[in-house]
Amino acid sequence: MQPFVPQRLLIEAAVAEAPVTRRIRAAFPKVPAETLSSVQDWKEPGPITPAKRILAVAEHRGEALKPFPKIKHAINLGDYVFNPVSNCHLECSYCILQSYLQNNPVLTVFANTGRFLDAIRALAAAHPGRGLRLGTGELSDSLALDGVTGFSGEWIPFFAGQPDLFLELKTKSDRIDQPLKLDGRGHTVLSWSLAPEEIARREELKCASTARRLDCARRAQEAGYPVGLHLDPLICHEGWEKNYDELLEAIAASLDPRRVAWVSVGSLRYDKALKEIATGRFPQTKIFAEDFIPAPDGKLRYFKTLRREMYRRVWRRLGEWSEAVPRYLCMEPPWMWEEVTERAAPAPETVEARLLARLRELAAA
Repeated sequence: MQPFVPQRLLIEAAVAEAPVTRRIRAAFPKVPAETLSSVQDWKEPGPITPAKRILAVAEHRGEALKPFPKIKHAINLGDYVFNPVSNCHLECSYCILQSYLQNNPVLTVFANTGRFLDAIRALAAAHPGRGLRLGTGELSDSLALDGVTGFSGEWIPFFAGQPDLFLELKTKSDRIDQPLKLDGRGHTVLSWSLAPEEIARREELKCASTARRLDCARRAQEAGYPVGLHLDPLICHEGWEKNYDELLEAIAASLDPRRVAWVSVGSLRYDKALKEIATGRFPQTKIFAEDFIPAPDGKLRYFKTLRREMYRRVWRRLGEWSEAVPRYLCMEPPWMWEEVTERAAPAPETVEARLLARLRELAAA
């Protein structure tokens, strides 16, 4: 994985002495740093490539915790997200953040971490005894900057002491040194997004290789962590059948299914603005050359026949590996679930309950 060294540091005055800020300045002592009065001083539209070479440290003032975004016509799950980092220094050609964060592209770390923990405590207090899943992977990779921010050193011990809360840290990185030193007590899931090595090499730039991610997942299991896997997005390319078969064989050879929390499966989808941005930044990419159609959620997706074919192949191979590991389709409608699984589509509450039951089972093991 390519290390990250910013070209500039921008520091909001309100958090200039925060522990996170001090860690970041110590990590990059030779990088020019500028203190500004407000995050608004750099929160403006701009080219994303240079913006991702700047690291800003700010005070978070928006909504600290929210349900994971839902889309119409899909089976949506009941997890929550909080975002201590906005944007990502990794460079996936298909990343939706390229269009989603056009108006605020500077890579930003929020230093007032207690605000997130307070919101999580309040959520837990409002739902006593109810299992809740939370994650940080909506607006950034959960671990790619962990060696600099040290965030896992706060999140993992906090969740380890919360009997009904479970955290997912989702990554394409190999930055697991700090988590491996901690005892998550089964309440933190370390998850990896996985793609065939060819796709990882060509489309997931600056990320750890697929082989390296699987090695990290194996080490996480050995350290006692539940591991999550995300085969999302599935990307159609020449030889995709063989490449995904080989990926699933590598998963089976590397990981113990008894310590896998879940596997999600999704396919490439993007908004209308992304294609122009992505092909401009990554002229070598070929993934947008397939036929796509607008879906009810406004995203462009593969034709349903191709999605179904890809899902069925992957779903079947996952079942051959382990029927005990929960699987779910990401942001797909009930009819797709039925055509892929050849069963009636489950209610969202049923899927969520199975994931929570799996987490409780692994935490108790």
